[in-house]
Amino acid sequence: MGNTPLAELVEMEEFRGADFSDGDHWLTERARGSGRSGAGGAEAWIRAGHIAHMSYVVRQLMGMAG
Repeated sequence: MGNTPLAELVEMEEFRGADFSDGDHWLTERARGSGRSGAGGAEAWIRAGHIAHMSYVVRQLMGMAG
């Protein structure tokens, strides 16, 4: 995928994968250099992080409710 910090992040065992959330998908696309051109500004990175985090939290809470 590359040797950038983002590529290293998405290759880590702890990374949940592109299919986990839209935020994780966006991060994976940026790491691959695909998707829309450019890496986006701070707003795009914050949005992707929040989506990934909230997806994780909601899934954890849903598991606790069962």
